[in-house]
Amino acid sequence: MQKEKYARTPAWIIARYSRIWYLKKENTFTFYWYLNNIEDDIKIGLVVLSRLRKMGWISTETNQKDKRKSIYRLIRPEQIFNRMGREELVVNEN
Repeated sequence: MQKEKYARTPAWIIARYSRIWYLKKENTFTFYWYLNNIEDDIKIGLVVLSRLRKMGWISTETNQKDKRKSIYRLIRPEQIFNRMGREELVVNEN
């Protein structure tokens, strides 16, 4: 169910999103920036960025200088809330 998708978002994921937003806003960042500024270990960092991507809270693009690396950009909180509201309306209509 889509409705439960956001209700089950762990607080620690939301906290990481908030911290990144506070530091970077809509500017791009790399995994290495994340590790140095959010102070998570590598495993947690990979999980956080993967979950944010799957939830649609972050976009990724390939680094043109090194195709093995990704460049990340957070989706604006307003866009996330608007999407959540639209999905909530659809669930309630069914």
